[in-house]
Amino acid sequence: MSQVRSGWSAVVVCLVACAGCVKGEKGDLGPQGDPGPQGERGAQGPSPTPADIQQAVSAMPNLDVPSLGGRPASGYVDTLTGGRVYEAEKPPLNAAATVGSVADDATASGGKARQALFGSASGSLYAVASSDITEPLSSGPATVEFRLKVLTNASATNVATAGCSAIRAGGSDFAVLAQRSVAPSQFPAANGWQSYRLDCDFAPDDVNQMVWVDYVTGITDFSIDRVRVSPLVRGFQGFSVYATGTAKAVAWGQATFNAVKFNTFGNAYDSATSRFTAPFGGYYRFSMGGYSPTATSGVDSRVAVALVTNGVFDSVSGGQQSSPDSPMPCHIQVVHLDPGDTVSVYVFSTMALTLGSSTAGHGFWLQGEYLGR
Repeated sequence: MSQVRSGWSAVVVCLVACAGCVKGEKGDLGPQGDPGPQGERGAQGPSPTPADIQQAVSAMPNLDVPSLGGRPASGYVDTLTGGRVYEAEKPPLNAAATVGSVADDATASGGKARQALFGSASGSLYAVASSDITEPLSSGPATVEFRLKVLTNASATNVATAGCSAIRAGGSDFAVLAQRSVAPSQFPAANGWQSYRLDCDFAPDDVNQMVWVDYVTGITDFSIDRVRVSPLVRGFQGFSVYATGTAKAVAWGQATFNAVKFNTFGNAYDSATSRFTAPFGGYYRFSMGGYSPTATSGVDSRVAVALVTNGVFDSVSGGQQSSPDSPMPCHIQVVHLDPGDTVSVYVFSTMALTLGSSTAGHGFWLQGEYLGR
């Protein structure tokens, strides 16, 4: 750099000395000075560790980075895709959590986890309730993800139970919405984090909501890193069944359906009993109709179909049978069901009746679908 500075000084002196001189021929360029020596490059420092990143995230109280466990001091973050994250080692921690303690863990999202050791007492290891944060955990059905770890994974005995509960509108006690047992043998590797999920049927008018983990002692060390509560986005939920010639006696009797067209509810529709049990609360639409090959045997050939909820007739549609065969009354109804409510179809006739036939498109059918809250 000293060579560069002296070169510019010579140019300035030359310009001053030649002011007012007659312009002469252009002279040859002088030799260019050698560049100065380049400084040595400093050694590269070590790459940041997850703990370093977490420390930087924690220093930014409004930063929303759920994948790193970062969240404001209130104990959670809100995201459109990731839901709400609760670090197990930080508030809010419900008073119901009575066992375990906070332990350093470099593999946990926040560098710490809540842990119960092999000899710890059994009881509530973690719990967070909407009353702790003065707002709902979720305004509707949600998927709750628990990030858990066991020190050893040999035992098939349950080491913990993870669940969600709510006090419904008008109630005063928590009711369990969903829960699952956790055994060490369910973990693919010892001392490695594994996520377990539950679908929890939270409601917008719940008085209180809670997610929790209970620990069972004497099996292995058990840790919880965090809980994530995300809105449950349901696709189409429904079923379609039909009868292809099932018999029904005179008067009222339950309709039986011997064929399934589709069923996304799983065990909620029981093909053995032709009964539907609501897996979650909300509004459902049921439709029924079809065909009977039974010919009219007299003037009085009344027929009716009814939707029956919890063993009680809800609504009825009816008509008259024709000869030699007849379409069945069509019936559509929207009902509100609570989890565990049952729905079945009953049919009335003044004669013995056959519901549906094996001819394509000539079944007696029932469809149900979930509409939402």
